[in-house]
Amino acid sequence: MTEPRVDYPRVHYEYRQHYERRKRYVEANGLPCQDCGGRGGEVEPVTDWGQGPWMDCGWCQGTGMVTRWERGMWLREKRRARHD
Repeated sequence: MTEPRVDYPRVHYEYRQHYERRKRYVEANGLPCQDCGGRGGEVEPVTDWGQGPWMDCGWCQGTGMVTRWERGMWLREKRRARHD
């Protein structure tokens, strides 16, 4: 049985196009991300001085903005976590 061939450069190109299209949309019509406070992520502290790598927010994908639908999903998740 042969493994399927994947065109990784094309997959990467399509992902980047989708990301850029989403970024333009949320910058024009989006709301600030509540999870990261609109910063797009945070520094993951690994040293005693609080330094470390930058981690993109999982909700806004590093843009700092979300769509109205994503805001509703975030609120639903927070409500569910508070309920449990």
